[in-house]
Amino acid sequence: MHFQIVLDYERKDFVQFYSFHRRLRYRLLYAIMNASIVLLLGVMIYLGIRLAVLRAWSGEILVRWLLVVALLAAWALLNRAKLTGAWKMQKEAGPVTLSFEEDLVRTESKNIREEIQYNVFIELYHEKNAYYLYTQKRRAMILPERCFTQGDPAAFGPFLTEKTGLEIKEIK
Repeated sequence: MHFQIVLDYERKDFVQFYSFHRRLRYRLLYAIMNASIVLLLGVMIYLGIRLAVLRAWSGEILVRWLLVVALLAAWALLNRAKLTGAWKMQKEAGPVTLSFEEDLVRTESKNIREEIQYNVFIELYHEKNAYYLYTQKRRAMILPERCFTQGDPAAFGPFLTEKTGLEIKEIK
């Protein structure tokens, strides 16, 4: 069986992968960070209300309060900028065609031609409407099902399992 995929990513593909990868690799870290942010915001709102009721606001307190808000906003914007940068870089490179053949995977774009052996893959995942084929702990091929031009996306999982010897982990 032969599968061909023409990768022409949309921003939502990177958003979905970034969310998936973060849950997969950094679940505890992000849970702690998110809880800390919620706690910090709650404390800031409580103190802001308390200071307003006591009429104890000063310019120095306001500057510190706004600094914390600015740092939280910068952290959120930095994550968004990183994701958008990766997507734009991929868009500039143009579409990539992947051909999953019996013995190897051929990749072709306007600048690169490469052959990849199936033993390169270390982890395989399927979530919602995309496959994620990890070649390293922090590097994966993102294969949205809508990009399949040959072959049935539903049959792709069993094909990969046969070729790599790895189980595809279904994430719900």
